[in-house]
Amino acid sequence: MWGTKAKAAGNSGTPANAVRQLRGVAAALVALLVLQCIGAVAQAADRPPVMGRNGGVSAGHPLTTAAAVEILTRGGNAFDAGVAALLVGGVVEQDNYGLGGEALVLVYPRSENKVTSIVGQGWAAKYATIEWYAARGKALDGHGLDPAVVPGALHAALTVLEKWGTMSFEQVSARAIEYAEHGFPMRPRTVAAIRRNLKFFQAFTIFTARGYSQPRRGDV
Repeated sequence: MWGTKAKAAGNSGTPANAVRQLRGVAAALVALLVLQCIGAVAQAADRPPVMGRNGGVSAGHPLTTAAAVEILTRGGNAFDAGVAALLVGGVVEQDNYGLGGEALVLVYPRSENKVTSIVGQGWAAKYATIEWYAARGKALDGHGLDPAVVPGALHAALTVLEKWGTMSFEQVSARAIEYAEHGFPMRPRTVAAIRRNLKFFQAFTIFTARGYSQPRRGDV
């Protein structure tokens, strides 16, 4: 019987060869199932479903999300929470954006039944013209303060809070101030971003004068 099946499969006809073939097929199937399970688990761990009855927050950093949820649990509305998230994110997510930059905000107050855009983009200096840069051999390459605009992120936050918020700036900024004063654990993504731009940072004396060194994951 073993010999007949082995010949039909194109083997030499010995039971040992047939057994090895079956073992190889079984091993391949097991490996495939394991890979599929690992992929499914990794995907579920990366983006688990989040559900609730009263509200939800989605942000780029756990501390940003936690700050917004904290505001909601203390009685603040969605706009209070959004401002808190913007402020905390500007501290702990500086590989994405900073408070010295810009912030574009979309709000939907139910009472107004429309979407409003808060354009938190900064103004350029009056004399920051192409001719001014060209005469000095400078470019808008992101180095130094010359290409910078007047920060608009904070103005956007204050505008949202003034028009639709229920809490004070002191209340919604508490966590951002805490992390700025006392630090926060460095996440791997930020560490990698700093490593990629280390030469850029070292060009500024504010880093080199203080003995700046490459941070590691978990450093505060």
